Amino acid sequence: MLRLNLNPDPIWHDLARGVRVLCCPVTSSHMEKVREDLFGKTGGAETAGDETDAITFVDWCKALAPRVVLDWEGVGDESGDPVPPDAEWLSAMLDDDQCFVAFRDRVLMPALLADAEGNGSTGAPNGTSEAPGTAKAA
Repeated sequence: MLRLNLNPDPIWHDLARGVRVLCCPVTSSHMEKVREDLFGKTGGAETAGDETDAITFVDWCKALAPRVVLDWEGVGDESGDPVPPDAEWLSAMLDDDQCFVAFRDRVLMPALLADAEGNGSTGAPNGTSEAPGTAKAA
């Protein structure tokens, strides 16, 4: 089932180390732009084949964050002065493993799951299309 959220309001996500990010809902337009950033205009996974060239969740998060993070709290430069949530600072924040994992799990993964959910139904685990409990014994 495709679950739609008609609430376009931004949501605060608590990450780690006192960091919070205000994110707008991730849309198909955001995800398409991220795919273009990562794979080029064709949308295909065009990497060089070398494992070091593989696209990672870190790459996905760093491409998505500047598109959806509107504001943040708990982030400062080396002097503790607040910094804007621009691409450079977001990338640095995502280099922190705890912040990365939280962003991946709270922002990126729900968007990827919703994207996959919208591609149609998955096959039934027993190979039939009947609903569980409706099959009649032979």
